[in-house]
Amino acid sequence: MAELETEQRGHERELKRLHTRVQKLVSESFTAVSNGGAAMDQLAWLFTRLLILSEERGPHATGAAWLDIDGCQRLFKRPVTAERFVTDKAFAELLASLDNRITLLLGHTRWRTRGDERVNSNNHPIRAGEVIGTHNGTIYNADYLFRRWKLCRFAEVDSEILFRLAANAARDGAMDIERFKTRLRRCRGQITAVIACRTDPGTVLVLKGNRPLELRWHPRRKAVLYASDPVYGELLTFNDPETRLPAIDRLEGFHPGGPCLCRRVLVPVQVNRGILPTWLYVVDATGHRGSKPLPSGRWRS
Repeated sequence: MAELETEQRGHERELKRLHTRVQKLVSESFTAVSNGGAAMDQLAWLFTRLLILSEERGPHATGAAWLDIDGCQRLFKRPVTAERFVTDKAFAELLASLDNRITLLLGHTRWRTRGDERVNSNNHPIRAGEVIGTHNGTIYNADYLFRRWKLCRFAEVDSEILFRLAANAARDGAMDIERFKTRLRRCRGQITAVIACRTDPGTVLVLKGNRPLELRWHPRRKAVLYASDPVYGELLTFNDPETRLPAIDRLEGFHPGGPCLCRRVLVPVQVNRGILPTWLYVVDATGHRGSKPLPSGRWRS
């Protein structure tokens, strides 16, 4: 009995610690300025969590940026993991500067393929003239296209070609989509990207190619949310989570402070009534024999 009570207290401390950590990230971000009240608090929390959860897709560099209706933008990126990135004062200042004039808030975690992450111009989001955006994939003929069209180049990464082509397609302050598409067809490789232009901040161009991308509409916030890897499942709610959580932890093989089959992480989940903070059990498929990833994100697929 004493061992059970000790374990439950350990779970409660872990729960409190994780809640405190997430709330601290948000509160630090809005200590200096709070331009949007509860809505901006929720947006900051959601964006921060999505960024941390995306770390497994790219641990070598992390970046974030926003664009507003006046064409102003702010960018911060560093060659660090997302978990370290979100504790940086500059990230807090970027979130603190958010208000209801923002048209785009984008983040990226990078897995190094080409281009040293210590050279910050190689990291995302990438700026090219008036254009800013992120890219997931590889463009194999980027070097050839830079030479063919005599485009400016400031980074080593192949992704830059996308944003140079987009900047080159801007006409009279707006993006010439057809011109951009014509040149985009010459790109060979894998492309999923989000692109915007400072001279046309109300338009966000989403390229859904042969890399994962999920879009969700949040009707109450009138916002489109996007991420690379969705997971679908059943959401369970309890009136007494402090009592029920230890039993679920044992069922899922999560033991705070000890060897674990899973990690329990706090994530944003979309339900019919909006976005809710939810505990999710995550297993490292590479570290446990017999574990298999779900490419579709659906348990019953």
